[in-house]
Amino acid sequence: MAVAVTDVVEVLADLPSGPALGAALAAVDPARVLNNFLPELLAAQSRQSAHEAARMLGVLAEVGRARPTVDDTAVDRLEHPYLHSADEVRAALAWSRRAADAETDFAEQVVVELPAVHAAVLRGGDRPAQGAGVRPALLRAYARADHGRVRPVGARRWSPDPGAAGGAAAPDDRRHRPDA
Repeated sequence: MAVAVTDVVEVLADLPSGPALGAALAAVDPARVLNNFLPELLAAQSRQSAHEAARMLGVLAEVGRARPTVDDTAVDRLEHPYLHSADEVRAALAWSRRAADAETDFAEQVVVELPAVHAAVLRGGDRPAQGAGVRPALLRAYARADHGRVRPVGARRWSPDPGAAGGAAAPDDRRHRPDA
């Protein structure tokens, strides 16, 4: 039976990140993989993990731009992230306020401002190093894409209601104001 598992593990290196790789990985029992093929299995799992984390960032960015509504059939996005979108993330995932704010801002930065970086990680082109997760991989790709000029992530959400939260935009990010 180890031969069949080995054949599957050898194929993993050629599969792009996504549903096919996910299905192939789900079929492999790591306890049955020959010792010398475990690093290949680990590399494929890391690629798939980066892909899934990039998809998560994509969904976070969509939540950030979804227009608040009570219409269950609406598919309506805002031009900029909604001021309270992190609260939606917080409620859905039971995250702390700080975690939801940070991840929502990070998703907006990567998905919208750095689409090439997001696409590279989505395809599994930049794998996380030393089990550190997808954020270091994205930041490494970002640093390469932007020649090492890494900007801090700031508040990027605005409210379509100018009277909400004291104004339309975060004070440190005027370019996201709808009237600017």
